[in-house]
Amino acid sequence: MDATGTLPEALATALLEAYHHGATNEQWTAWRRDPRARARVLALRAASRHGAMDDDAWRDATHDLDPLVRREACLALARGGDDEPASFAALATDADPLVREAALFAAGERQWVHLREVAETRAASDEDLRVRESAVVALGQFAHPDSVPVLLAALQDKATVRRRTIVALAAFDDPTVEAALDEAADDRDWQTRDAVARLRREDF
Repeated sequence: MDATGTLPEALATALLEAYHHGATNEQWTAWRRDPRARARVLALRAASRHGAMDDDAWRDATHDLDPLVRREACLALARGGDDEPASFAALATDADPLVREAALFAAGERQWVHLREVAETRAASDEDLRVRESAVVALGQFAHPDSVPVLLAALQDKATVRRRTIVALAAFDDPTVEAALDEAADDRDWQTRDAVARLRREDF
């Protein structure tokens, strides 16, 4: 994403300086209220880097009307530093699939296990392939035994989801997982077969 493409040069330069060196509270507040989504994205990226996001800033970001900003909020949280905002969980069911994908990525990276059931639902039924992939990765990071049936079902999904699921299943010590991996070792997709082979070499 070229987040500076349509911004005036002076504003783009100021946001770049803020990313590297920080800014004043007044600047952060003004930038997060800028009418241009690209400016808000860059301001959020810079402010989160410098620990300058307060509750109001996170609330603005997670409720922003532009999905680019909501997605950036998820990615910023995935990078760590701040606690989970109260408004974060809703992003895992956001109307925009790329926001849902990023929210599940953040949940897995930060081990926000209370979102496990949301991730299970997304893995099982989300209409967007990328979201289902992100959901199975998060379930592998959570490694909750109740998620095993959902992950086993994901082995019947598209090839990219199956590959992600193989990696996620590495977190579980369960005889049903071993049986499923035996079957996946003969998957029609060679990359899925390779994922099983790599996993078993690592186990060995």
